[in-house]
Amino acid sequence: MLNELSASNIHNIDTQARFVTSRRDTSKLHSDQQIYLNLRTGILPIRIKGEATLGRFENHCQSSSLIDLSTFGATEYGISREHAKLVQNESGQICIVDLDSTNGTYINEEQLNRFVPYPLDNGDVLRLGRCVAHVLFEENMFSFA
Repeated sequence: MLNELSASNIHNIDTQARFVTSRRDTSKLHSDQQIYLNLRTGILPIRIKGEATLGRFENHCQSSSLIDLSTFGATEYGISREHAKLVQNESGQICIVDLDSTNGTYINEEQLNRFVPYPLDNGDVLRLGRCVAHVLFEENMFSFA
């Protein structure tokens, strides 16, 4: 799955990301801030250092950056082993990339194309398969209505 992000695809992804990011007003994080996924079963804090993969842990998963969503019902909600990746660029902008997941990744009910980074905003509704989470940026967490 991850091997499909080859060097030849990186240029296409970067070009598409610039187009996608220009459409949205995105929140940025400083290196000492986190994002939070507010799930039905709890709140998951995530500190991103470059990138982090969202999925469910299995014995053969080798990713050290995997954020295991098993305790949040990943299997029942149709979350793939390596479902999506959160990436923070140099300017602090957080993007999500669907990693060819079986049940798709959505921002505000818009399905994302595979292997294309989409910017996340504070307050976005993120759906991984059937798992719904509200995205909260640390600086805005307590002011979110």
